[in-house]
Amino acid sequence: MLKYLFLILSLVSYLQADSISITAVTYNIRNDNKNDKGALNWDDRKNKITDYLLKKNASIIGLQEVKHNQLEDVVKLLPDHRYVGVGRDDGKTRGEYSPIFYNVKIWKPDPDGQGTFWLSNTPEIVASRTWGNWHNRICSWVRLIHINSGKAVYVYNTHWDHKSQNAREKSAELILNKIRSSKHKNEPFLLMGDFNATTSNKAIKTLLASPTPLPFFLNTHLLPIKRRLLGIWVFLVLRHTSLFVMSLISLLIALRHSLRSFSIGWFQASSNVAGLT
Repeated sequence: MLKYLFLILSLVSYLQADSISITAVTYNIRNDNKNDKGALNWDDRKNKITDYLLKKNASIIGLQEVKHNQLEDVVKLLPDHRYVGVGRDDGKTRGEYSPIFYNVKIWKPDPDGQGTFWLSNTPEIVASRTWGNWHNRICSWVRLIHINSGKAVYVYNTHWDHKSQNAREKSAELILNKIRSSKHKNEPFLLMGDFNATTSNKAIKTLLASPTPLPFFLNTHLLPIKRRLLGIWVFLVLRHTSLFVMSLISLLIALRHSLRSFSIGWFQASSNVAGLT
């Protein structure tokens, strides 16, 4: 059975004299597909997925391939969490979400700092698709304010196209531009998602070459990697699939100079075994 690695990042952010500990998870849960039977059926998977998220006590969670009925189930099964995000096909409930869940006991969303943009030449136009991508693709984001300290972090969650290389390259450029144009430019941010890209992909290299500090270390081993660059710790889990002649990366990138030290754990589980979309 195909195994996927999921990244658990415990982030300690030293801002001024105080420290904030963040546990974040990025997870492609596989969409609810009517052809899925047995263990792949959503009704058989949903409790296992949410039990895992509860066990990890993640205060920030980025999910991909989430249909509206799945979103409703996750909301019910994670009672301390709320979400930011919309369906990619109508900007409301149709199509897959890339939602960001946050623990309401720890974070509150900035009402003026959240949204979803489409990965296209017209990112503010709902369901716009201009780069040859197979599906509508989105990036949801939110500025989360830590309740106890008042400090904030930007969180971005995305799912890149699985077929169009042009769409992946343009998506990297657009997301970088959105990050650079954030209102609170000195605040840290997390970028997470399913990027459907190999380690040699030009879209990933665009992130690496960006003037915005986006350093992370790529390795072809099926292990969590950690490396310190420019005073920033960044972690990556690379996942392989024997069903396709390619490697996928699922990333959670913690950035900006205010992020000083991290610790990491990892978990192996079955998910999204029948496709790359």
